[in-house]
Amino acid sequence: MIDSPAALAAFVRRSRLLAVAFSVVGVACALAGVLGPTSLAALLLVPLVLAIVHQVMFRRLGWRALRAPTSFLPGFAAAPPQTPYGAGLVVGSALVAIRLASMEADLTAVGSLVLFGVVTVLVAYRLFARPYLALRPDGLVIGKRTLPWAAVWPEGPPAPDRFARTLRVLVVPGTPGAETTGVSAQTWARMRERGLSEEVDDLLASDPSLVREGPPSVPIDLRWVAVDRPFLAEAIHRYRNDPAQLAG
Repeated sequence: MIDSPAALAAFVRRSRLLAVAFSVVGVACALAGVLGPTSLAALLLVPLVLAIVHQVMFRRLGWRALRAPTSFLPGFAAAPPQTPYGAGLVVGSALVAIRLASMEADLTAVGSLVLFGVVTVLVAYRLFARPYLALRPDGLVIGKRTLPWAAVWPEGPPAPDRFARTLRVLVVPGTPGAETTGVSAQTWARMRERGLSEEVDDLLASDPSLVREGPPSVPIDLRWVAVDRPFLAEAIHRYRNDPAQLAG
């Protein structure tokens, strides 16, 4: 049961270790199926079976996880999603091995090998990525940025849909650390009123992201965390108003 940061960390380590172990076994079976006698061809199915096993075992650590974990204390760091990336590593490694074992000197073979290799590296990166999100006594860590608790809007972020890809943390304007990207639509309108309509239109046409919609906020990419979305929003609200709880 995932009921503490330590249990969550152990669960993640187990996922990564098994993904590597399953990949090694899958590669060995795939090579035996390709290079061995016809009677061993069924071994080609082993990587797929192992991938399914990993997916089932660690489904609670997918980026659409519904309840993981049940505790944020102390200084919680959200786990990066382990599914479907563990399964992807198992299957991708096997495909690379099969392609190498049976590769012919033609453009199609080389292209497929490069494709399988790139995909495998990408899923491995997602599987072993460092925590993207952490709730700590000094603030909310999002990627390489630390957002001080004083900069977070007291009511916390609105609860997102369970399958939302982004959680927007509202910030207090003017507070140190609360700097956000983009400019409000009202500011762009005032610039147009000052005779800069043509310049504003050209600038926004080249980069629409310069317009900030709604109140100032900092986005959290929920695809990088395996955690229940409404629970995360509730936790940010709770610790915004009592950061001392994060000290354990």
